[in-house]
Amino acid sequence: MNLPIRGHCCVVAICLVLGPCVRLHAQVSNAKDDSATVITLVRAALQNDLQSQSSKESRRQTILALQRAVQTGQDTRAVPAKLIALYWISFLFRQMGEADSALTYANRIIDLARSYRIPEGEAEGLFAQAQVYADIQRSDSVLILALAAGKMCAISGCWFRNQLIALVAPLFFLGADTLQRDSLISLLRGYASLAKVQSDTVGLARLYDAMGQVFTERFQQYDSALAYYRKAIDLKQVDRETIYGMGRAFRGLGVPDSSWLYFTILLNMSRQFGDLRAEGYALANMGGVCHRDVKPPKLGCALAYYDSAASVASQILRQAGQDMNRVIYGEQASQIYAEWPFAWLSASDAIGKQSADIAAFFVAELGRSEALRDLMAHSHTRDRIPPLGNSASALGQQLVNLLPAGIATLSYHVQADTLLVWLTLPNHDVKVYRWAIPYDSLRAYVSDFRSAIGADDEVAGSRLRGLASGSHVGRRRDLHDLTLSAARLARTILPKDLPSLLPAGGDLVLVPQNILNLVPFDILPIEGAEATLGERYAIRYSPSLVSLISVESAERAAPPVSTRLLRALVVSDPTMPTAEFDGVRIRLSQLPAADSEGKWVAGRLRAKWLRGSEATEARVLSEMREAEIVHFATHAVAYAFYTKARDSFLALAPDSTHDGLLTVGKLMDDTSLAMPARLVVLSACQSALGSVMQAEGTVGLQRAFFAKGARAVLVSLWSVDDEATELLMQRFYDHWLADSDSPTKAEALRRAQADVRKTARFSHPLFWAAFELVGAN
Repeated sequence: MNLPIRGHCCVVAICLVLGPCVRLHAQVSNAKDDSATVITLVRAALQNDLQSQSSKESRRQTILALQRAVQTGQDTRAVPAKLIALYWISFLFRQMGEADSALTYANRIIDLARSYRIPEGEAEGLFAQAQVYADIQRSDSVLILALAAGKMCAISGCWFRNQLIALVAPLFFLGADTLQRDSLISLLRGYASLAKVQSDTVGLARLYDAMGQVFTERFQQYDSALAYYRKAIDLKQVDRETIYGMGRAFRGLGVPDSSWLYFTILLNMSRQFGDLRAEGYALANMGGVCHRDVKPPKLGCALAYYDSAASVASQILRQAGQDMNRVIYGEQASQIYAEWPFAWLSASDAIGKQSADIAAFFVAELGRSEALRDLMAHSHTRDRIPPLGNSASALGQQLVNLLPAGIATLSYHVQADTLLVWLTLPNHDVKVYRWAIPYDSLRAYVSDFRSAIGADDEVAGSRLRGLASGSHVGRRRDLHDLTLSAARLARTILPKDLPSLLPAGGDLVLVPQNILNLVPFDILPIEGAEATLGERYAIRYSPSLVSLISVESAERAAPPVSTRLLRALVVSDPTMPTAEFDGVRIRLSQLPAADSEGKWVAGRLRAKWLRGSEATEARVLSEMREAEIVHFATHAVAYAFYTKARDSFLALAPDSTHDGLLTVGKLMDDTSLAMPARLVVLSACQSALGSVMQAEGTVGLQRAFFAKGARAVLVSLWSVDDEATELLMQRFYDHWLADSDSPTKAEALRRAQADVRKTARFSHPLFWAAFELVGAN
């Protein structure tokens, strides 16, 4: 097939140069020389980019030329020309995977257009933003931006209107039923017919690409998808989505030779033009072809391409800009890490089972909480991680050797139909377990388990409104149901030989993934041991083993807690702020029991105690910069969907400049905040919850505190009882700071939980099992 790659390389080609620029030329043809000069410079830059075959270096030169065009001319009539130059700068940065730079220039378009009241220019800036967010799959932002741009285009007209429709079209098929799908396809075909009448070949091609994507990724109707992609090729408007889509469709049809051809074309295009995102997609799919599609599999090929794809993905993540962009791109790239460990496990015949197990363990670890790891390490590099080559096994063993002495770890890798688990033992041996279980079944087991505890409830919302007390008596479920549910989940996710491999009394670190972040492992029974996990071991958790090593290293460098009085801050029952829930603003209820808890903890720690109107955001943030222990006893709200993750908050007292909602976003965006905290206690409802992601773990309050320097966080998995929590916290601090054998934080929590469960009215796990220690011991 004759693919006109040279005729439309990643859209920056004659067809688009003659789109907005022709329109712009008509607007400025009667303007002063400044405007004409700018448009001439823009045309020249883009023409040179095309003629130079758009290498990475030439693309940088094009950006510099466009930046010079923006700086040229001071007349206000040159502004429309400058807007076009800014658009192409944003576009080219996006093509190179530098989302942060692309968004910066998109914002400049919007600011400039608004200053001069040019609605079509503002719409163009919104379109540029939407393109970046579409690349990193921030679908929430894409829809909002596209809607705003579309309203402006309906009034003033936009050269990119059909491309805007194509950008958002696949999103409307999410969750659509058969009838809705048919209607949406008919609607897209109508837009395509209109684009044809308008002679908008670029917009028409992108609409064909969108329909091809829908038929490939949503309907799995690969022949229909190919038909639409071929229409785009016939128009001689081949974009990266066209080539990628052809490769994906041929993979779906089970034609590896053809899919390999198109991904090879995509790889060559992307490397020539500096298009990191397309390069990563090509490499990942080529690894998949070698691993899953050809028979027999070519494991050497698969490992090499997965390795290279992960390397490219690491660079894109570091250039994605703000933290949530990095989180969502990491989620997008998690498919690479989903398949890579399985390829290594399949290589056991070639390199030996132990080496294969450790290599798989290491590459799975690479995909965990990558954005958080960079935040914790204060890493600002934009470079990619070098490919591993054949060193994955050696690097995996090095990682195991760096783990804190005397601990064991269980690391989980949750996939659509398989659960992988790695157990590292104190002697640095590594064992791998592989169980076939559909994800839907695993999710159902976890949901049933939490329901049997009484963890899934409306108490948190009721308490925020002052409509319920902290009593959990009415929520206790039948212990027989809980026993059965816990046993079923334990058989699914715990190694049967764990008690024979790991003696009682040791430390066990859990590295859960996906839905397993919601599981209180402490109360899972150990088959054949007549004990639960928490009764047998001191349990704690970590987002990844790399982050565990980091916080443990910092903690070991600090003096023992018994040698001096730790600087502590206690915040309890602040004057409550007003928050919005489902469009309704309410003032949160006061927490008298939390105030009692705060008074006791402050006395025990000889801490600075902020309560009532003193516990403002500004005061708390200031005091946290010096505190080694920070204890919050207040309301917490955690949002489960990623679009709201940054809005999860701790309730503090409002003042004249702050609303009293200490959100994840405020914590993450405070570049001056660095915490020396050895422990942050979030004694509140559901403070361990948030948006549960495959790659990044739980995106919520605990992640924000780790990002700002905390070494350990004590958080809750459900709505906690006031009295039981106060008792638990008292016993925890007494054991940690006063027991003669100087227990670790995890062991102190285990002892505190045992104390609470001995209290008759608090014996049910609902009262004592919610809290988990995450991080350093």
